[in-house]
Amino acid sequence: MRPARILVLRGGAIGDFIVTLPALQALRERWPHGFIELIGYPHVARLAEIAGIVNRVESLDRAGIARLFSYRLTLTEEQIAHFRSFDIIINFLHDPEGSVAENLKATGAKTILHHTPFVTDLHAADHFAKPLERLAIYAAGRTPMLRVVPENPDVPFAAIHPGSGSPKKNWPAENFVALAKKSEMPVVFILGEADDAAEKVLRREMPDAKIWKQIPLPDLAARLAPASLFFGNDSGISHLAAALGVPSAVLFGPSNAALWSPRGAHVKILRAPEGDLARLGVDDVLRAADTAKFQ
Repeated sequence: MRPARILVLRGGAIGDFIVTLPALQALRERWPHGFIELIGYPHVARLAEIAGIVNRVESLDRAGIARLFSYRLTLTEEQIAHFRSFDIIINFLHDPEGSVAENLKATGAKTILHHTPFVTDLHAADHFAKPLERLAIYAAGRTPMLRVVPENPDVPFAAIHPGSGSPKKNWPAENFVALAKKSEMPVVFILGEADDAAEKVLRREMPDAKIWKQIPLPDLAARLAPASLFFGNDSGISHLAAALGVPSAVLFGPSNAALWSPRGAHVKILRAPEGDLARLGVDDVLRAADTAKFQ
């Protein structure tokens, strides 16, 4: 009997991908020798390939995927044969018109599961595991986990990511600087392409700070994995740190922590009073860090 072939279609940013890991891990456990292909954004999705959860990653932007959104089937014969070769296809793409569903069905693929990427009433990790119940796979309550080969740090260190995808989700950058100045261990700051405002504060207040700026995710994961502690906002990097097993203190303001918080006994979620992150003090976060580290 040939190994099972499974295809997963998943878009989304870093955090969206990380909360999909329990579903991918459950598929791997069910079919340890199966072939799992993940179509997504490679700069994020390759984390699952590096960790050995999936066998191959393909780009969501390739022409064949764009054609699935057409009102009529325009795939080439080679593309149709590729989709038909899978025993199971799980589609997490936003498909409001139903064109992806219809076109996948038209390829003759055997079993196709469709599930909305919009999270409304379950924790995101449970939301993306939900369609697997149709395969008698139950993964609710799981913690996303990502295993990579870590870089060896010179000394124990703490990592701070002061940004996120939205300014309203950010604790004041000045507070992160104050946090770093109180740290008993060296601190490294993680900055992404959307973190210009935080970077200006950091370079003004701590010009000698060590910074990892716009590091490719696989490299960042290897660097971050051995950290002794992590501080961050509701962001994809916070989800990454938690999935790597780093003791983490994660700050939530207006967004819904019940749906989107990183999971794990090593994670402490701090909810700001009335959703106002400015009301969350530096000492509050430091105390939470001690709790997160030693749970």
